[in-house]
Order: sequence, then C-alpha cells, then structure tokens
Amino acid sequence: MQENEQLKRQNAALLAQLKQKDDLLEHYQQQFRLLQKKQFGSSSEKNLIVPEQLSLFNEAEITADEKQAEPGIEQITYTRRKAKKTKEENLEELVTQVVVHDLDDTEKTCPDCDSQMQEVKVEDRYELKMIPAKVEVIKHRTPVYACNSCDGQDFRTNFAKSKAYEPFLPKSSAAIESIAWIFEQKYAFGMPLYRLEQQAKQMELDLSRQTMSNWVIKTARLYIRPVYDFLRHKLLSQTHLHADESGLQVLNEPGRTAAQKSYMWMYSSGRGSPPMIVYNYQTTRASKHPVKFLTDYSGLLQIDGYQGYNKLPASIELAGCFAHARRKYADILNSLPKNTDTKDSLAEKAIEMIGKLYAIEKQLTEKYEGKKLDELALKDIHKTRQKYSKPICDDYFSWCRQNKNKTGGSLFKAIQYSLNEEKKLRVFLDHPICEIDNNRALSSALENPQDSLKSLYLQASA
Repeated sequence: MQENEQLKRQNAALLAQLKQKDDLLEHYQQQFRLLQKKQFGSSSEKNLIVPEQLSLFNEAEITADEKQAEPGIEQITYTRRKAKKTKEENLEELVTQVVVHDLDDTEKTCPDCDSQMQEVKVEDRYELKMIPAKVEVIKHRTPVYACNSCDGQDFRTNFAKSKAYEPFLPKSSAAIESIAWIFEQKYAFGMPLYRLEQQAKQMELDLSRQTMSNWVIKTARLYIRPVYDFLRHKLLSQTHLHADESGLQVLNEPGRTAAQKSYMWMYSSGRGSPPMIVYNYQTTRASKHPVKFLTDYSGLLQIDGYQGYNKLPASIELAGCFAHARRKYADILNSLPKNTDTKDSLAEKAIEMIGKLYAIEKQLTEKYEGKKLDELALKDIHKTRQKYSKPICDDYFSWCRQNKNKTGGSLFKAIQYSLNEEKKLRVFLDHPICEIDNNRALSSALENPQDSLKSLYLQASA
C-alpha cells in the first residue's frame, strides 16, 4: 500500500515535470516561429516601415514603374481628390531662362506669294538642366589701419579694422554654405565623410574628412549645442513627457569595441504641448542616465516596462504603455502555426479587451483633433475614461489574475507583464493629459539613431 502511494507521488511529479518541459518547448517553438515571421514575413505594424531601408544595390529596379508617368504629369483617374499640376505647370515655376528660336525676317516671307507670314502659335518645350555642384573661393580682405602720429612714441599705437565680416567658424575657411552642404549630405542623405572627400577631389578641392569632421564638431558646439540646451530646458518645463531608448553601435569609440551596444535615449513632449524631441546619447542602458537627464523635471513620464525608470524620484509619476502589453499577446498569435483557430484563445481575448480601450481613445482623439486641450476638454476626457475605460481596465486586470496560473510560457509572461505594470497602466485613467501608450516616443525611437541629426547630438554631447 505504501509502495503504491510512493509510485503515485512519483508519477505525479513526473507528469508535472513533463508538463513543465512541454510548456517550455511550446514557448521556444513560439519564439522560433515569431522570429521567422519577423525575419521573413511582412510586418503588420505599418509605422515600422522606414523608406530608407530599401536596398541600395537594386533600389532602381525595385522602385521603377514604366507605367507611371513623370512627376507632375496629371494621371486621369476616377478616384483622385484634386487635379495635379501638369509637367509644364511644375516646370514653369522653375524657369530661369527663356531662349527664343525665331526665324530671320527673310525666312518669314511666303515662298509662293512673297507675303509676310504671321505668327499663329508658339511651341514651348521645357528642358530640365541639372548643374553639378561647383566650388567658389571668396577672398575676404580687411585693411588694418594704424595711427602714424602715435608710431614711435612712448604711448601705445592705435590700430583699427572693420568688424563687418565675421567668419561662420573662427579660424576656419569654411563658409556657411559648405557647412550646410556637409550636414545635408551626411545627416539627411547618410553619405559617409570619406565619400564627401572623394566628391571634393572631383571638384579639384583638397578637403580631407578630418577637416570636415572638425567643421561638424565645431558647428555642433557653437550653434547646435545651445539649441539642444534650450530645447532640453523647455522640454523639462512641461508636465507630461515620453521616454524611450534604442540600441545602436558606434564605431571607433575610445575605450569600447565596435560590438558593444550603446543607447540613444529619446525624450519628447506629450499631448497638448509644443512638439519637442531631445536625444541623449549614452554608452549604457543604466538607470543613472534618465535620473541625471530628468533632474529638474516634475510631472508625468510615459514609458515602457523597462525597470530602470523605477529609480526616478517620486516627483516623477510613471505612466505605462498598453501598446507594449498588447504586443506581447499579438506576438503569441503571430507565432502560432498557420491556420490555427485563435477565436477562443486567451491571447485573442486579451487583445479584444485592450482593443475596446483603444476604441474609446480613438473617439476622443477624433473629437479633439486639431483643437486645444483646454480645461473643459480635459474634464470631458477624464469623465469619459472614468465612465467607460475604467470598467474595462478593471475587467482586464481581473481577467489577468484569474488566468495567470492557468497557462505558461509566453502567455504567462504576457499576463504577468500587465500585472507588474498595472499601476502604471492605470495612470491614464486619472490624468486626462496622459495617453494610453508610449507610441509617441516609439515612433521617434524607431528611426535609426544614426540617421539625421541624432548622430550630431552624439558628437555635440561629447
């Protein structure tokens, strides 16, 4: 009898162990399918698609469409909302020179009756001429004057010269047009400096990448750093901010290998505030960085589930992101085998409840789109959320607690994430200025941190 009881306990322990391994296997299979979908499948999140990700090698072949007319030519369709300008109308605005190809007076005589022919029409043909960049060197001469009467006397000789001309960069030959060209090529078009160096040689200009780097850094320190500091000061004076951080790799950084990951921290103003985004480059993801950056800030901070923000002072109230909570369930559905029926699944149920919250937010957004969020508007948003969104939130978190221990693997982690973040996820209910998610920050952080002026902030902050 005792032996049977012992065998039953062993059997139960083995079954529990087997279930645990089955759950772990299912979790790994889900992760594998999800990675496959992310790598080879099409993304369902349209805002993640970045035009600059087109292949540079076969970009022309990919984007070519022989059926599409030249830019500016009106395409006749029955669905267009307004007529486009014709090619001639577009080019007319750019005309800088008019060349008339007329006949000589002797050629305007009719060969049959010798009468003077009259002009009946003018045929216009537009020719688009693209002129490559050219180099101009301007020599600035500043005469210096001295008092001859004072020369040779015991007291100091007086000198004078015009101060009408001040160079854009002190002790530099760079004109502001040259700086603008380098910044546009490098930060707007992603052109490496060594290629700009080659372009300069084609224009018979000896301009090294080291010199251009110096110009960039000097410009950042003299002109962009003050703007950066001003924006940061204005940003921290708001009452609602968003924050996110994106990993990137920086080459040839002193004391670090190219394989080490660095982070670009992004801080943006919230809804109802002037649009401002400030980037802050750091070598790690440590919590000390947002703590330092937000030293003078007091108010709401919308974030994802990264625990490093929990070390911020009590004067900063953290608001969660329902988009992150929803995405964890969406990943589970995306990781399932094809043709899997998800109608009654727990993940589908969670997405359905969160979707109801977003439906309410969509109505509020449409109601106040383009309008100022004054006190009456904020009161209306708060009232609507308390009446409709709060009961949905209560049901959702109650559902999470009921089903947490009924599952495992990725679904358990998705439910646990929401429970861990419950306090932050509920903040938007009590603060009408707050948003339901951190997508305002996510849409900015999704861009490659090495693109545009973000790299400039990296150098300006050094």
